[in-house]
Amino acid sequence: MTKNLDKIIKICKQYEEIADAAPGYGAIHPTQIIEYCEKLQCLGWEFGESVNYPDFTIVKKPYITNSATGFKYDPDQYYIVWDNGNVGRLQFVSQYYWSDVEQEWREFWWKLLSYEPLDYDPHNCRMIFDIEHGKKLIEDYPQICKETCEKMNAKIAKVKLVKAKEEYEKLLKEVGDEGSD
Repeated sequence: MTKNLDKIIKICKQYEEIADAAPGYGAIHPTQIIEYCEKLQCLGWEFGESVNYPDFTIVKKPYITNSATGFKYDPDQYYIVWDNGNVGRLQFVSQYYWSDVEQEWREFWWKLLSYEPLDYDPHNCRMIFDIEHGKKLIEDYPQICKETCEKMNAKIAKVKLVKAKEEYEKLLKEVGDEGSD
């Protein structure tokens, strides 16, 4: 009996080492480690690499509310899903500038579409990719977001400048009207 307990302790210690090496998972159930390893396999990555990315999930059963293509997924296959939390361009700007960055948002959306999603929902800002195209987007995404932010910030600066000029002109007229009394 002690021999069995020693074997169980040894397996548990090995499990503990594996669980500690799984980034971002902490104390987890063995099925989570299996899922983590399956995700790594489909991505072609090694144990210890992260499969957690902002705006991306790796799932077997992707869900999309308003399907643009009618894609039917294989429940045994992993997919990469981009989802910015259904906030659209609010990922980059406040509600105040929402309409001012329409063109920049469309450019961002079309850039993501250039990675050939299997399906997408333009209303809820969600896209489903096969592993190959999703991996490429994950790699390029920080740069795409950086460029989008720069474009949107430049547009917002112009909008602020126009509003400041309007306010300046308004104040000049007020001062001018008072000065003529």
